[in-house]
Amino acid sequence: MNCGKTQCPAYGVNLHCWLVENTICIEDKLTYKEKLQKRCFNCQVLIEEVKMSKQIRDTNLQPLDIRDYALDGLSSRLSFINEHLEDEIAKLLLLNKINMLLGSKHNLDERLYGVLTAVTAGYGLGFNRAMLFLVDEEQKVLEPKLAIAPVNQEAAHRIWTEVENKYRSLEELLMASPKQLIMDPRVEAVIKKLKIPVTRESGVLALTVIEGRPLNIINALNDPRVNQKCREKLGTTAFASAPLWGREKVIGVIAVDNAFNNRPITDEDIAMLAAFAGHAGFMIEQSKLQAKLGEQLVQLQEMQELLLESERLAAWGKMAGVLAHEIRNSLVPIGGFAQRLHRSFSEEDKRKEEVAIIVKEVKQLEMILNNLLRSGQLPPPELQVSNINKIMKETLLFMDNEFQQKRIKTITALSPGLPDVMVDDCQMQQVLFNLFQNSMRAMENGGELRIGTTNNDQFVQIELTDTGVGISKDIMKKIFDPFFTTNQQGFGVGLTVVKQIITAHNGTIDVKSEPNVGTTFSIRLPILGVISET
Repeated sequence: MNCGKTQCPAYGVNLHCWLVENTICIEDKLTYKEKLQKRCFNCQVLIEEVKMSKQIRDTNLQPLDIRDYALDGLSSRLSFINEHLEDEIAKLLLLNKINMLLGSKHNLDERLYGVLTAVTAGYGLGFNRAMLFLVDEEQKVLEPKLAIAPVNQEAAHRIWTEVENKYRSLEELLMASPKQLIMDPRVEAVIKKLKIPVTRESGVLALTVIEGRPLNIINALNDPRVNQKCREKLGTTAFASAPLWGREKVIGVIAVDNAFNNRPITDEDIAMLAAFAGHAGFMIEQSKLQAKLGEQLVQLQEMQELLLESERLAAWGKMAGVLAHEIRNSLVPIGGFAQRLHRSFSEEDKRKEEVAIIVKEVKQLEMILNNLLRSGQLPPPELQVSNINKIMKETLLFMDNEFQQKRIKTITALSPGLPDVMVDDCQMQQVLFNLFQNSMRAMENGGELRIGTTNNDQFVQIELTDTGVGISKDIMKKIFDPFFTTNQQGFGVGLTVVKQIITAHNGTIDVKSEPNVGTTFSIRLPILGVISET
C-alpha cells in the first residue's frame, strides 16, 4: 500500500495494511475501528481497488463500500488460511496414526513392510510404487530390502482393489500386512541386484544419503544426477527419494514414483514423505538394535551355558578321579580271579571263551581308570579301522545275561555289509554299555529294546529304541549334563561320557522320546574315508 508514510513497513508492499505487522497505524495505538475509519476507508489505494473491482466510475465512494470490500478480502484470506490449516492438521493426524501403528510392530521385517504399505496405500501417502534401501555400513552400499512394486498398471489396479475392498481402513491394512502386496518375483529379481555404492557418482539415491535431504526428480531422463542404468532397471521417468534418519545419521532411503497414474509428485508430497521417512528411520533403527541385542543375548546365554558346562565337567573330573581310585581297588582282584579261572578251563571248554571276554573287559576298564587317574578326563580315542556291527555283537553278548534278568527282549536289525569306521573299540563299547544301562533303567518291569544299524554315503547310524517310561521335554534338555540324573542310585555321568566320546569321534548323538511310550537314541559316525573331511 501507499498511504504516504514512507517509514511504515506497509509502504510500497503489495499487501493490504492489515496483513502487514507493525504498521504505523499500530504504532499510533489506534483501535481496530479507528484504523479502519481514519486510515483504511480514506486510503486512495484501497479506493482505487474498490472502484476497479466493482467497476465504479463515481469517485464519491462511501465508507460502507470500502468497508464491505475490506471485509470480503479479509474473509477470503481467513477462509484460505483455515483450509490450509485443516489440510496440514489432516496430514499430521495421518502421520501420527501411521507412526502409532508401526510402533506396535517390533520385528524389523514387519516394520519395513508396514512402512512401504503406508507409503503406497490409497488412504496413506498414495504413491504407486515404493522401494526401501538400507545402508550396509561395512560395504558402504545401499542394499534393497523391500519393495511394493506391482509389475504393471493392471496388476496394481487388481491388487489394490482387492486390498481396499477387504481392509476398510489404514489400521486394518497395516495390522494385517496382506500377502498381495509382497513384491512380484519378476520385480524382485531386478531390484535385488541393485546394490548402490554410497558415492556422489552413484546417482540420486546415494546423494539422498550423503546430503541427508529429499530429492524430487521431475525429469529422470535428462537429470544429470540420475544413474541411468538404475533408472532403466526401475522403469521410471520421474521419482522422488527421502532419507531414513536414525538418531545420528541416515540409515537408508525410500524411493517412490507414480509410474502407473503419472501423477506429478508435488512439493507437498515430498514434504509429507520426508516427514514420514524421518519417523520411519528411527523405528527401523530401533528394530535393528533390538534384533542385534537379541542376538547378543542369545550368544551370552550360550556362553553362560558353556561356562556352566565346563564348571560341571571340571567338578566331574575331580569326582571321577576319586571314583576311579575306588573302583580300581575292587577291579584288580576281579581281574586276577578271572585270569586264573580262564587258565583253569581247557581249550575245548566253551566257558573259556566267555571268561576271556571278562578278562578283556576288565583290562579295558583298568586302562580307562588309569587314564582317569592320570588326567581326570577321558583319554583321546585311539582310532582304528573297526566295524560297528562287530562291536555291537560283542557288547550284546556281554550284556545278554543282564537283559534276561531284567526281562528285556532285544530285537536286532544290523545292516549287512556295513562300511568300516575309524573308532576306539573300547570307547564305543563304553558308549553302547552306558546306553543299554540307561534303557534298562527305563524298563524296570521289562520291555523291548530294538537295536539297528544303517548307513548312507557319509555316516553309519546306530539306533537304540526302548519301550520305557520315556523322557519329558524339561528333562530332555539336561540329560547330557554332568551329574544330572533321575536315578537315585546313579551319579549322572553316563550320558555325559557318551556325548563326550561321540563328539571326540566327530559324530553326533540325538534323542527323541515320548513319555510312557519310549526313547530312541541315534548315533551317527563318519564312515572310513569321510572322517578327514568332517
